Amino acid sequence: MPNGGDVARHGIVPSEAEEVIRNDPYDVSAEVVNGEERFVSLGHTDAGRFLVVVTAMRATAIRVVTAFPANRRLVDVFVSQRRS
Repeated sequence: MPNGGDVARHGIVPSEAEEVIRNDPYDVSAEVVNGEERFVSLGHTDAGRFLVVVTAMRATAIRVVTAFPANRRLVDVFVSQRRS
């Protein structure tokens, strides 16, 4: 899974974004940007850091477009979705 250019700018290393995708994230939304379908996911790293990760499919690979730390409200959404 190649990393996106915006990931480092938000203080996130590519492996953290990949962990979120592997750790059964909550799918927040999907949208089309410039003809590319992008998926917004909310989840946690192996160390428990909550992140929002935006991905897109490229052929057979998942491309991380960007990732950034989740705010408290989003963490609460994740926790409430996992309880239901």
